[in-house]
Amino acid sequence: MLSHLKTCAAAVLFAAAIAAPASARTTHPAIGGNGGYEATDQCPRGQFLIGFAGRFEQGINSLTAVCAAPGWKEKAGSKSYSATRGGDIGRGVEETCRPGTFVMDWKIRMTVGDNQVGRIEMTCVEAIERVNEYRDNPNTSREYFPNYETDAVADNRDALPTFANCATQELATGYTVRFDKTIKAIGLICDSTGMISPVLGREPITTRRAKGTTPTSYLPADYDGEWNLQEKNGRAYTVRFVTDGDLILGALMPKDGATAYSGQLVGNVKGSMMTFTFDQPKAGIKGEGKLLLMPGKKLLAGDGTLSTSAKFNWVATKK
Repeated sequence: MLSHLKTCAAAVLFAAAIAAPASARTTHPAIGGNGGYEATDQCPRGQFLIGFAGRFEQGINSLTAVCAAPGWKEKAGSKSYSATRGGDIGRGVEETCRPGTFVMDWKIRMTVGDNQVGRIEMTCVEAIERVNEYRDNPNTSREYFPNYETDAVADNRDALPTFANCATQELATGYTVRFDKTIKAIGLICDSTGMISPVLGREPITTRRAKGTTPTSYLPADYDGEWNLQEKNGRAYTVRFVTDGDLILGALMPKDGATAYSGQLVGNVKGSMMTFTFDQPKAGIKGEGKLLLMPGKKLLAGDGTLSTSAKFNWVATKK
């Protein structure tokens, strides 16, 4: 009976994820065991879920969300952590996606008795990839928390796992959780990716901003200077931006020396968003798009449309 309920719940979760609009947060209910306390943990604005930290014995005893902004690397200061839920007994471990990738969906396996989360299997994808294209992306990976299967999980393999999946153009930003001294149930939270549409993750809904911090503020001058720009499945450029008030001018210079693809960019900046048109006259290429300046002011990412109606994706890092 429990397996049948899990199968139904998984189907409902999957259908809800596919139908959810990309511009709104999608919160899936916590599925698993009963009882305990309830909480919601979500990544800070502009960050997405990259994995988990916590403690486990035969199942997961405690859980902490590990988050990062697009372009994150495996170095000190690139990650942030939510509150820790659950008990303090067991082996401590942290498992995350590969650098630069984020959680898109998960599969949950329970321990014997179906009242404790035993293992989380995550699908990790690049933020710039549209979720419905992830299977063709060689950087897609499967990661596990914890990184090996305990006896209590292996002995419960007859019970079907539960699934939750973020919709197209969404990534995971946190979870709902039921817990006491162990993690009893969790539910995925998804939100729009700032890489595909200009909507960042919302403010955490159960936490407050830490004392002494302020929201990131942006100035037109933050865009000035040279950037390394990479077109998805295309050329690499050096781009030199100069701003004058809200107006921005850019020179596109191909790194491979193909001067026929040199061009100009003209646009406007408002806060963290640049709206622009560009022209590569010798190559006959024109287009328009938006670039989002990420917290830290070292990464620009976005997409747009060419005059031929073809789509493009750009990512730029400041030199």
